[in-house]
Amino acid sequence: MDGQRGKIILKDILSDLMPIEFANRRKQGFGAPIAEWLKEDKMRALIKKILSNQSNHMYEKISYDEVQSLLKKPYDDSKLIYKIWTLLCLGIWFEYHEKYQI
Repeated sequence: MDGQRGKIILKDILSDLMPIEFANRRKQGFGAPIAEWLKEDKMRALIKKILSNQSNHMYEKISYDEVQSLLKKPYDDSKLIYKIWTLLCLGIWFEYHEKYQI
């Protein structure tokens, strides 16, 4: 079954259950509450654990000192929040896939 046909079938099923306007509306993005997550104590501890590990292979191409400088700033700037989130995800990926090096 191709993707377009599958979408039509799903819309047909959904239109039986929901108002037609809902079934035929445009796609919408999903925004995760990353800023709220990063304010939690457990998340701060994880950020510190992952991003302070100088032996993480991500630091072969990314400056450890610059990352540490970012972490000292208050988490109230959305650009900073997404940088930290991206660095955290990258750091976790490299820890999990330790055998990979850049």
